[in-house]
Parts: sequence; C-alpha cells; structure tokens
Amino acid sequence: MFELIISQKSQYLCSGTDNSRTELRDPNWMNQLIRQYKNCTRVNGNLELTYIQNEHLNGTNPELFFSFLDHIRQITGYLLIYANEIEMITLRNLEIIWGDKQHDDIAALHISDNMNLKYVNLPKLRSKLKLPLN
Repeated sequence: MFELIISQKSQYLCSGTDNSRTELRDPNWMNQLIRQYKNCTRVNGNLELTYIQNEHLNGTNPELFFSFLDHIRQITGYLLIYANEIEMITLRNLEIIWGDKQHDDIAALHISDNMNLKYVNLPKLRSKLKLPLN
C-alpha cells in the first residue's frame, strides 16, 4: 500500500484479489483481509468478500466489524460478495466500481449464494461502469 496525493486529497492504494469463488483455507485470512484494506481508499483490482461466517466476527456487530472497509471509495475491478453467512455487509463510502475487470466476464458487481445476507449497504454508490450488475 502506498500514498498518492491528488488535489489535496490523500489516496491510499491497495492491491485487490483475484480468487473469485475459491475458498481460502488459511486460518489467518480474515486478519490478512483486514490488514490489506484498512485505510485503503482505492482498490487496484477486485474486492472479494467471500465465505465470511458469523464466527469470524467474534461477536462484533457486522457494521462495526466491517469498519476496516469504511475508507474504500473506488474499486478498479469488480466487487464480489459470495457465499457469506452474515446478515449485513456495509461499504459506507464506496462511490465507484470501475469494472475494468468483470467477475466471470459479465458483472462489475456480483452478489450471490449468501445464505443469511439481508442487507448490502452501499449508501454512496453512484456509478458502476462497464457492463451490468449480476
């Protein structure tokens, strides 16, 4: 991650992932996810939120738990929300999904197979470029 100053606004760029629907078996993957995206404002690549279970939250309210994603404003690739068992995912400041790469070559935003998901809160999302939602 590095800092880029553009018109008096700091942007913290971070690398996205390209795992698609692959379930990671690393027991520390959630901590790695938090480290990877904490304070990140622009994801260079894809943001993949997959296989998150209630036990990963350690009893924390989902909105508080996902606060490590609060700074993300842009994603250059796609946003994948897949096979999660939690009730809510919030990306409080996400404004743009550029869709330079689409999930399965068809979608910049793909939300599917989430057993208990009731809310995907994207209050500032104003634009999704390149191809339809899935």
